[in-house]
Amino acid sequence: MAYMWIEALYHVPISLWMVWGIFKDHPLVPLHLLIFALEVAVTTLTCVVDISDWEGYTSAQKSDLYGLYVPYLVLACLMGVDAFVRVKRQILHNIGPEKGKTA
Repeated sequence: MAYMWIEALYHVPISLWMVWGIFKDHPLVPLHLLIFALEVAVTTLTCVVDISDWEGYTSAQKSDLYGLYVPYLVLACLMGVDAFVRVKRQILHNIGPEKGKTA
């Protein structure tokens, strides 16, 4: 039930904003993509782990579900790594060589 609230209160609104933000090349898109990717990865991983404990489903049915969830999990992880690299680049670019030096 908690994941439904996360989806409704965060996932859907930020998805709509990110579509606009990507077209406008908004500088906060990578940061929001990082948070989004983490949320998607955690909730999807929970589903993948939970499927293994389901009773009343055949191995073939569970395998079909893994076929849907695991690629989505991999995509979320790749999106998270990409977003992390972009956020890191933005932060390091804004620090500059003289600001980041230690005496």
